[in-house]
Amino acid sequence: MLQAKIFLTFIAFSMKVFLKFLELFKVYTLFIKFLIFITPILASLAALSCSAVFIIYLLSFSYSLVRIDEIFSSFKRNKLLVLSLLAFLSFCFLSALYSLNYKSTLLESLKVSATILCGFMLLFASHSKLPNTKLFLSGYLVALVFCYMESIFNGMIITNINHYLLNKTIYFDPSYLNRGMTFIAIAVWVAIIPLIQNNRKISSYCLLLLSFVIIFIYTSESAKLGIIGGIVTYILAKIFKHNFVAIFQVGIGGVYIFIPIAICCLIYNPRAQTLFQHIPWSFEHRIYIWQNVLDLISLRPLTGYGFNAARIISELNLSSMMIGSTSISLLPLHPHNGVIQILLELGLIGLVLNLTVWLSIIRSIALTSSIGENFKPFIYALLATYITISQSSFNIFMSWWLCLIFIIVFNFLILSKVEDNKE
Repeated sequence: MLQAKIFLTFIAFSMKVFLKFLELFKVYTLFIKFLIFITPILASLAALSCSAVFIIYLLSFSYSLVRIDEIFSSFKRNKLLVLSLLAFLSFCFLSALYSLNYKSTLLESLKVSATILCGFMLLFASHSKLPNTKLFLSGYLVALVFCYMESIFNGMIITNINHYLLNKTIYFDPSYLNRGMTFIAIAVWVAIIPLIQNNRKISSYCLLLLSFVIIFIYTSESAKLGIIGGIVTYILAKIFKHNFVAIFQVGIGGVYIFIPIAICCLIYNPRAQTLFQHIPWSFEHRIYIWQNVLDLISLRPLTGYGFNAARIISELNLSSMMIGSTSISLLPLHPHNGVIQILLELGLIGLVLNLTVWLSIIRSIALTSSIGENFKPFIYALLATYITISQSSFNIFMSWWLCLIFIIVFNFLILSKVEDNKE
């Protein structure tokens, strides 16, 4: 942990010096364009932590383009979102006080709070001076080609990177790109915006189909569910248009209420046990995890066990079960479900506060005039993909997972604002 903090501090200082150097030689804009281009490639191949990319973004774009008065002006226009966000983060901090290991948990809650607040500051900043570029689409297409090459040539790129740059020998497994596939599933809704702006609807649908095919080549079931959820959301947004905001908010509220109930019905219904034979093992394992976690939640439903409790409980290794001759953990680092994780760590209070944040985000998007009405279905699909993936994989408070959504939405705001400026 200490080494990571020293490393990130060193990156931050180095980037400040580097950006000053770029500005002196008037190549700052060129660096920004390169950063936008390279991000999809690095994120899809998991060759660079999204946390590190986020720090680079934050420093790069805020160094000379972001003004504090603009950020505060955005805060005033989005008071409900800011208040709900502060309420949720404050409760996360308070819950850390009664966590199983409050010292490390307090630091973790502060790190998560800082990441989220910095991310929203980046999104609230003015992007009118940012370069008009379609390089994110170019980088995304290169990322798709690399991902396809990895599947054909058995991880040629990743194995060579590890061998020649990191001096490590690894044997490629398709699961290495599971994180990359989640990025592909979410970022496709940003990559197709330049095509829509140029009235190339057929090309945009072909890109969506190509991304769909690439994702289904790999083993990431979460990415598959995510892109399906995004497509369904996009279709509904196009059909219902102005009424979709209320539908989307009700849908997210339904997800938060329905998931625990549905999991309980699935676990304790004898007829549902036969379904386990027809689902991937990764999801069958998740069902066992959810059953164990729901039992823990029933003991402290209101306030949960405290922030980051899932990781602490998993490290104690209190529960496991035998499947054949294999022992499996019933809580490996996190529950692989965002709603269940919030209930475990923050209880019903935290769940309501987190839901309020999401509803406020959707409301702010609906009221934001800088995002054209033609582009709002894409941001809804993007968020739906992210939420869907969060319900079947990853620790929702992991730095890279938080940074990933800010990076993608930031690029979305750049591209969607280009059209607004044209108008």
